[in-house]
Formats: sequence, structure tokens, C-alpha cells
Amino acid sequence: MSVKFLCVIACTLLLVTFFNTVVSAQTCLNRNISYNATACTDCDDFCGTSLKTSSCCSAGQVTSKKNSDTVYSNLGVSSSCRQYYKQQICAECSPSNQQFISTSNYGINVCKSFCEKLNTECASDYAKLGTKQPDCSTYPTTNCYNSGVINQVSALAMFALAVVLGVFAL
Repeated sequence: MSVKFLCVIACTLLLVTFFNTVVSAQTCLNRNISYNATACTDCDDFCGTSLKTSSCCSAGQVTSKKNSDTVYSNLGVSSSCRQYYKQQICAECSPSNQQFISTSNYGINVCKSFCEKLNTECASDYAKLGTKQPDCSTYPTTNCYNSGVINQVSALAMFALAVVLGVFAL
């Protein structure tokens, strides 16, 4: 086999992986009935502007999430803790995170590492919320939500590698 042929195969596999990562899970599972993601043109930007083109949450759900953040702010919860909380509550609105939705409570299953980050950032805030830190040792390490940023960076890196291999193959 020639180097050019191997580069074309590798490029194709990387592009398929990239598009699968970016476009996967368009069926929303965060309610008791599965449905297709739709544009939420009335959504506030609290959970990001991407929901305006494809969302698993309604404008009312996003407003409710924003209101809970306001309550946390009024209770004196730190901004760094609220940022992790916001990532968690907004993650269920993204169609690309639907594979992490729990069918028992329709919330997002977070990874142990995300739980640990949340505990670190919120250590002094749990008392203000009248709750204890969750036991992160019981949280999963795979097939769970950690952070969309890591997934997007990985997908972008795969795309860039596919382009470089494609150019090399020419």
C-alpha cells in the first residue's frame, strides 16, 4: 500500500470521527418523551448562543436555570462555584450531551472528575446551600459529562489532523 492511500484512509477516518463527535445525539432525552432538538430562538444567552440553533431546552427551562443561578448569587455562592454549576445545569440543553442523560431523573450524569472539580470550587459554598458535598467516589469515570470544552477541542484537533493528512496525501 502506498503512503498516499494510507493518508487518504486516515484522513477519512478522522473526518468521520470529527463529524460524529460534533453532530451526534440530536435526539433529546432530558424529558420523559424523546424528541428532536429544535432551535430555541427565544432562549436567553445564559446557557450559550448555540441553543438558538439547536436545543433540548425551551426558553422557559433556560430562564428557570438562570433564575436558580440568581438565587445562588443572592445566597453568596462564589462565582467560580456558580460557573461549574451552570456548566452542569446547562449541559442537558445541548443535543451533543444527550448520551449522558439519566433515564431515571432526566438530569445529566457527571463524571467523577467533574464532581471533584465542583467540590473543589464549591467547598466553602455547600453550607450556604444547606447541603453536603457529594461523594465523588460513586460517580462514573466513563460515559459521563465532564466538560464540553474538552470534547470540542478534541474534535477540532481531529479535524486539523485530518486536513493536514489530506494535504499531505495530495
